[in-house]
Amino acid sequence: MQENFEAWQKQLCLFWSNVQCGSLIDSNRAITLPATISVPDACQVLATNNILSALVESHAPPTVKYCGLFSLHSLLEYVVSNISEISESKTLAWSAFQRLCLKFKDVGEFCSSRTPSYVRVDSDENVITMLRFFANGTHRCSVLDKHTSMVLGTLSQSRVLNYVYEHRSEEPFESILKHEISELPSNDHIARGGSVLSIFEDAILLDAVKVMLKHDVSSVAVLDEDGLLCGSLSLSDFKYLFRIRRIDLFWCPIHEFIRFIRGFQSLSERHAKDSFPYFATRSNKTIGSVIERMVATKVHHLWIIDDARHAVGVVSITDILRVLAPLEDAFRISTQASPRPSRLDRADGSD
Repeated sequence: MQENFEAWQKQLCLFWSNVQCGSLIDSNRAITLPATISVPDACQVLATNNILSALVESHAPPTVKYCGLFSLHSLLEYVVSNISEISESKTLAWSAFQRLCLKFKDVGEFCSSRTPSYVRVDSDENVITMLRFFANGTHRCSVLDKHTSMVLGTLSQSRVLNYVYEHRSEEPFESILKHEISELPSNDHIARGGSVLSIFEDAILLDAVKVMLKHDVSSVAVLDEDGLLCGSLSLSDFKYLFRIRRIDLFWCPIHEFIRFIRGFQSLSERHAKDSFPYFATRSNKTIGSVIERMVATKVHHLWIIDDARHAVGVVSITDILRVLAPLEDAFRISTQASPRPSRLDRADGSD
């Protein structure tokens, strides 16, 4: 794959140069939060709308100014760092969580206490700009109207992957997607023949959260007592703690939490995750088949397993976009700093 990558660059540039960010925004209405809303109420907005983050806006007529991003990730960081103030009791945990959050008068103050972590781009910006951020691990960005600075929607890695799938028969995608995932540029999250970041199913949920925050990853493999893959935890799973107001589940075994949320999903939501503890693939599968599976199941990663069901790696949308974006050298990008195009307004960090 590496020897062909340079030849694909011109084709990739030509293809993506005709695509604007505004044309790929998700169809769902953009959710924003007023800076004056309380942190507990902001949690409920995220949970009710089934989203992981929302821009916080402070009205300063005649324009709207975005003062930060309220995200599940930043909330979990705050809760874990103050976990000693929360009771393990089912009846007391939620009240303790609310008191903890009310140390901030509103979500605007909460965001000002955290490191800014959002990306925003004008709707007429060329999508190549964002592809370079997506290839470095940024998951989504807010797309703004150039004239009013109002949020029009969200451009995500998943939406770009779906767009690639819709155009999979076009070059150079058709040629690229025939290659095996074992040929993808390696990074710290793909440990072919080695091990992946994991946790045993009998550990408590709080331990899993700490592992994910420490290593700054959005998912972790769950292993049974024999060390075999039996499940998966993603950052998005933790939204249910706030959606159903069960902060006490931080102290339950991981296998119980997974069973609990899968049962909740099967009753209240209709999607592919309902019946599967995790989604996996093999290292000899093609990039095209992995994309097809990701699109069908709406997941951001697939665990790579061997014949014995050991988790030996993980392939993410980020890994795939590294070879689908027009980059100078996708095979060294994991060790490079994120590009900072001048027309992109980016705060430090990524969502």
